[in-house]
Amino acid sequence: MALCADLRKFKLSVQNLGTKFDVILIDPPWPEYSRRVAGIVRPGEEDWDWEELRALDIAAIAADVSCCFL
Repeated sequence: MALCADLRKFKLSVQNLGTKFDVILIDPPWPEYSRRVAGIVRPGEEDWDWEELRALDIAAIAADVSCCFL
């Protein structure tokens, strides 16, 4: 399953996603993208900071044995 969503607004839960996951990949718009690539434009996307990542309830959708990649 792949989900392309604004995780600031989407509640991570088994009820919303239907299952728990053993592999989770989170690729938010990092500030490094803007700094490394001159002239990059991402309309409507704001960079994430570590506090916003910490606020995600990954445990709610992670299986007992799982890994999360950032």
